[in-house]
Amino acid sequence: MVNFFIVKVKYTKQLENGTFKRVTEPYLVQAMCFTDAEATIYEQLGKIIKGEFHVIDISRCNLQDIFFSNSDQDTIWFKIKTTFGEIDIDSENTKNVTSIFYVQGTTIADAQSNLNGKLTDITVDYQIVATSVTKIKEVYLRVEEDFEFVIDEEYKFLENDFSDRYKKIEENLIDQTKDIKKTL
Repeated sequence: MVNFFIVKVKYTKQLENGTFKRVTEPYLVQAMCFTDAEATIYEQLGKIIKGEFHVIDISRCNLQDIFFSNSDQDTIWFKIKTTFGEIDIDSENTKNVTSIFYVQGTTIADAQSNLNGKLTDITVDYQIVATSVTKIKEVYLRVEEDFEFVIDEEYKFLENDFSDRYKKIEENLIDQTKDIKKTL
């Protein structure tokens, strides 16, 4: 299962005026687990940041989806909380389901407009409850091929693990059967 993580990185950044400052910046990473998120950050930021940097925090981010903007000017990430009306078939009552989206934009209105544009195809009603600016510097998504490789490798490991266990159980049953035959 694919998750999103906020990874905070601390490093020395050169400012526009030429001075150096120690900063902590958050990045949004799509990964399968905490270790995968950390590896992705080291891989991606290792190409960009000159010098040392340290991952100081990784936390799971509970969000439904992220939406990139088509405009190069939309560089700010906004966290938009929405509620969707869901009808419970048994009780015929409407239940609100909360979802969180990260959307690129330049202003709050722009980000909300981008979200509305992305959600035009859904058939349920929704309402934007809250919108806030995040400090996310960049979003790193994993390529599906990477996930398939990891899943495939995990499956092979599990398959081999179960195969080994099955052989041991089978060997134990054969030994027990031989012992029973000897006693008869």
